Amino acid sequence: MEAHLGASTTAALARRRHIQVRANNAERELHAAEAALRDLTQRNLGVTAPVEFCELRATVEAADAGEATFEVTYHVHQASWRPLYDIRLEGDHLRVTYLAEVTQRSGEDWPETSVILSTTRRGAHQQLPELRPWYVGLRRPDRIPIGARPTGKAVNRTAGAAFPEPPPMPDGLPYPTDTPPFFDEPTAAAVPAPAAMQTALSADVRESGTAMTYRVPRTVAVPSDGVAHKVPVAELELEAQLDYLAVPALAAEAYLRATVTNTSSLVLLPGAAQVFYDGEYIGRTVLETVAPGEEFELQLGVDDRIRIERQLSRRKAGKAVLGGTRKLDVGYEITVANHRGLPARITLRDHIPLSRDG
Repeated sequence: MEAHLGASTTAALARRRHIQVRANNAERELHAAEAALRDLTQRNLGVTAPVEFCELRATVEAADAGEATFEVTYHVHQASWRPLYDIRLEGDHLRVTYLAEVTQRSGEDWPETSVILSTTRRGAHQQLPELRPWYVGLRRPDRIPIGARPTGKAVNRTAGAAFPEPPPMPDGLPYPTDTPPFFDEPTAAAVPAPAAMQTALSADVRESGTAMTYRVPRTVAVPSDGVAHKVPVAELELEAQLDYLAVPALAAEAYLRATVTNTSSLVLLPGAAQVFYDGEYIGRTVLETVAPGEEFELQLGVDDRIRIERQLSRRKAGKAVLGGTRKLDVGYEITVANHRGLPARITLRDHIPLSRDG
C-alpha cells in the first residue's frame, strides 16, 4: 500500500508540473498576441475599427500673399464617456469627486489635448412621442365551463379580474411594499482616487442647446485602445443631512442615509459611486440623474450602534358573529436603543393593513 501511494503521488506531481509548464507557455503566447493586437490597432490597420480617409479642398481668396492657418473639425465614431464618482462624507460635509471614464476606438490616438464632455443624449423615442387613445370599459368576467375545477386563483368580484393568490404572510400581515437599502460588499477595486485627482479642480460649464458641456481643466491623452481612462471633471463641496431609516418588519437594522442638495451648476449623470464615511470604505452605490438644485439621497450602510427590536405584543381573535365575520386584534411593540452617544433621527416604517373590499 505504501509503495502504491508513493507511486501515485509521484505521478500526480509529474502531471502537475507538466500542466504548470503548459499554462505558463499559454500565458506567454496570450500576452504576445495581445501586444501584437495593440500594435496593429495603434498603426491604424483597422483591426478594431476601420479608418476612413477623405480628401478636403478649400478655395481661399486673398488680396495679398501671406501665410494662412486652417483648422479642421471632424466627427469620429466609437468614442464615449461615462461618469464615475468618489463620495467622501466627513460629519455633515460631503465631498464629491466627479470623474469621467473616456473610451475611444476611433483608430487614432489622442495626444495630450483638451477634452470637452457633453451631456447630449438621445431620448427613448427617435421622434416626438405621441399619446394614443386610451379606452376604458368594464371587464366582463371569464366564463367557467360547467364541471370545471377551480384554478386556484382569487377573483376580484368587483371587476371580474383574476389575480394569482400569494402564499399567506405570518400573523396575517400584508405583503411588504418596500425593501431596506442594499449595499455591495467591498471589492479589491475599491481604492481611493490618486493624489493627483484630489486637488481642487472644476470644469468650465457651458450650456449648449438642451445639453451642457464640461471643459476638462487639464489636458489628457486618450489612446485608441478601448480602455477607460479616468479624467477629473470637478470636485464638489456639498452639505448633507444625516438620518436613519428602519423597517423592523423586514430587517432589525438601522440604515444610515444622507440627504444632499446639488448646489453646484453641474448635472450629475447616472453612474457608479464609491462611498467613504469618515475615511472608511462603505461600499458602492449608483447615482441617478441629479440636476442643479435637486435633492438626492445616499445610502451609507447599517449602523450596528442603533438596535431595533420588533415583537408581537398581543394577538386576539374574536368569535364569529352574524355574517361569518370576526375581529382580529394584532399588536406589535417596537423598541429602539441608541448606543452612539449622540442624538439620532430615526424614521420607522411599518405595515398598515389596507382593505381591498369596500
